[in-house]
Amino acid sequence: MRNQLLNFRPRTGVIKVVDEISTEIYDILVLQEKKMQFLPKPEDNQESMDEESEETATDELDEEDSDILWELPSPDLEVDDRHKDLFLQTQLEPKELQRRSFNIFQRAKTVFEEQGYNILYLALGLLEWTEAEHSNDIKKAPLILIPVQMERKGVKRSFKISWTGDDIITNISLQAKLKEQGINLPDFEMPDDKDDVYNYFQQVESSISKMKNWNVRYEIHLGFFSFTKFVMYQDLDPENWPSGFSFHENPIIDSLFNPADYTNEPAFDESEVDIKLPSKEVYTVLDADSSQIAVIEDVKSRKNLVVEGPPGTGKSQTIVNLIAELIASGKTVLFISEKMAALEVVKSRLDSINLGDFCLELHSNKSNKKEVLKELERTLLNSSQKVLIEDEKFQELDGIRTELNNYKDLIHLPYGEMGFTPYQLIGFKEKSLVHF
Repeated sequence: MRNQLLNFRPRTGVIKVVDEISTEIYDILVLQEKKMQFLPKPEDNQESMDEESEETATDELDEEDSDILWELPSPDLEVDDRHKDLFLQTQLEPKELQRRSFNIFQRAKTVFEEQGYNILYLALGLLEWTEAEHSNDIKKAPLILIPVQMERKGVKRSFKISWTGDDIITNISLQAKLKEQGINLPDFEMPDDKDDVYNYFQQVESSISKMKNWNVRYEIHLGFFSFTKFVMYQDLDPENWPSGFSFHENPIIDSLFNPADYTNEPAFDESEVDIKLPSKEVYTVLDADSSQIAVIEDVKSRKNLVVEGPPGTGKSQTIVNLIAELIASGKTVLFISEKMAALEVVKSRLDSINLGDFCLELHSNKSNKKEVLKELERTLLNSSQKVLIEDEKFQELDGIRTELNNYKDLIHLPYGEMGFTPYQLIGFKEKSLVHF
């Protein structure tokens, strides 16, 4: 119950929207793709008690009571113009709204930069539910989650939110949890009409009608929600595995749990790089020493391995070379990292050597459907010419490499009856010159 997707508890890291309509917000944010802005609590109007109307009395109710009175209007009813504007009303004072907006913006930005995925959503509608039939411990869980991003044009300007373009999803964690009680929440497919949002809420109400104390509340909140753990949970469910797949038969998983069975595999000898690899079969695009080339050859021969080294020793460089080698072999490469910065370093290096067109970013602000399709179109229509290198150039390169290797062997070969190598004799000479 620490999961916000199952037990949502609004705190300081959340902005609650009041007196707005979910269907209209969906229409503006998603269908019209417009930006929306939060409004602080309006200043109190000093009205006399004699002029107090029933509407004014309702406004003075606390948030909890007013939410109970609020119902989602039917699609065939005309709504007030204030529900169709680009402003989201809140009950926060101006300074508090700005403070919360800034904190939410900073956290969402940090998570995205470090981990590469968005956790900021605008939740439309909450389900009140209980874990047991006669329990009085009512929990709330969001129903529709719109992935959003925040931005502002200046330090003293207000924050605006906009739809990221990613798929809009329902609460899959809640769906799985409620199956334990025999409740099947309806699936949510991105509607092309705002009326479908209203219909979805009606379907949810119908599916929970037999449950006591369960209700749909038409609240709207901006907050943080993460599905990563649930996705991992689904991956581990045997029902989701391909037919005939089993963990213990997978060579990668087997090597993790039984490393002793795999440690005796012979690795590529880095001293044999020049002997075994002709220039025509090497596709390194950045400088690489023999140890790095040996790593690449081990990967190409389908070995699973770990490459260790302190910062600055060429790990990212080796990854770039490895990707280039595998692309040249007609392979598809999936490069993943816990930190966004590592992905950006490799991608920028591939861009700098004109291999960026072979890369499809799936872990950045280009990962939404529209950007992916645009990138696919651009690269498919790209008619870059192939560069053909004549065999004579490779033969010339191999000849130079052989000459250098022969020189290296020669200066380490003992000379005459003295038994010293030229390398040692040169060292004696230099030492004598320094001494005298």
